[in-house]
Amino acid sequence: MNMFRAVPMMLLASACAAGEVDVKLTVTESAGIARTSEPVSGGVPMPVGMLKDPSALKLMDADGKEVPAQFSAINRWGHDQSVAWVLVQSSATVPANGKAVFTLKAGA
Repeated sequence: MNMFRAVPMMLLASACAAGEVDVKLTVTESAGIARTSEPVSGGVPMPVGMLKDPSALKLMDADGKEVPAQFSAINRWGHDQSVAWVLVQSSATVPANGKAVFTLKAGA
């Protein structure tokens, strides 16, 4: 089952600065139904050489707390094998017609 067909939310990513992973992700609820711990997923593009291992990532909520998430390399750049696209999977609680903001960061 495609999560986005069951749950009409949209995951949007902003660009990340060169040399560091710091990407804002927004989950938008557009059907007018409050969502509690709904599964969400989306692909995030990465510049060449920015990320070698998706396990170095973490997902932070709007309060700066780490939230449970899974990260997988969808595609890699050919010449250096760094991650070209990373799949982010998590869950989100979003009010009806509202938004939840997360930040994808390199973990330490």
